[in-house]
Amino acid sequence: MLILAVDPATISGYCISHENKIILHGETETNIYNILNILKYIENYCFNNDIMSSNVMLVIEDQYYDKKKENPHTFKTVIEMRMRWQALCEERGYRIEAIMPSQWQGGEIGSVQLGRETLKYLSQAKAQALFKSTVQENEADAINIAKNTEMKIRLGIPINKIKPKKTKSCNKRKYTRRQK
Repeated sequence: MLILAVDPATISGYCISHENKIILHGETETNIYNILNILKYIENYCFNNDIMSSNVMLVIEDQYYDKKKENPHTFKTVIEMRMRWQALCEERGYRIEAIMPSQWQGGEIGSVQLGRETLKYLSQAKAQALFKSTVQENEADAINIAKNTEMKIRLGIPINKIKPKKTKSCNKRKYTRRQK
């Protein structure tokens, strides 16, 4: 399985990995032209290595909106960037998985309780240690998403497994028809 991991933003981080090896990673301005260039690279790689497009998976970070902390316009922009990646990969028949940050961060760098800034720092430090060079913030997240996805595939764990939330049961009124 060839994995294209993406951390969507106006400057998206991406990582392409195959058989537990990172082939290409970086950051790119999220416009159609740049995304198409990355997808063209994947198509050439698939052609040269006899990989069918159905064996290519886009794993893209899903967004969580916290109305207390986030600007709705910023959230809308990130969703637009995510949809660009998703639409172009869907066109090519790639499998698409959306993964929440807490799902890959917990398996790769630490608990969500550490806070966003600490997790970003740890993600970048882990990716830089892997390549022994400077790695940008979104690029680091994409690398760690790819590594987490590869691990889950090897272990047979669902990629975007979400733990069910515990909910309180509520008293439901039973409605019956009135007989005439």
